[in-house]
Amino acid sequence: MPITRTAMIDDDGSGTTGTILNNAWKQELYSQIDALITYGTFTPIDRSGAGLSFSTANGNYAKYGRWMSIWVHVTYPVTSNGSPAQIGGFPFPVGPDSGGVHGYGVPRMWYLPGAENMALAKEITTGNPVSNTQMSGSTIIFTATYLTP
Repeated sequence: MPITRTAMIDDDGSGTTGTILNNAWKQELYSQIDALITYGTFTPIDRSGAGLSFSTANGNYAKYGRWMSIWVHVTYPVTSNGSPAQIGGFPFPVGPDSGGVHGYGVPRMWYLPGAENMALAKEITTGNPVSNTQMSGSTIIFTATYLTP
């Protein structure tokens, strides 16, 4: 009769032998790893130089050593400003050539220029910068993972 694996088992791979190990080690390991991760919130800001005020501006982060993961949710005001759209205010600086972004809402590519502590919106097909005018009234949600310097 096979052993039902509800816990870690030290068997020979057949699934019919072995001893169930105590699960307490997992909780201890997870709590030690979680203690190394810093969690927090931040307020995304306009970095385009246009002085825009986002009507929604929320950010969360998790940091483990140099590894950063952020979640950003902003709503652009209605604007005709033609400056390149840039969202900044990240809690820790972006290291050189170390970021990747996945976005939702208006389909855009978000680029994290190294050491700039911000994300720059780009057109998906051309890679050209997106203007604040093109983002006017849009709600943007994206996640980014990067290394700090």
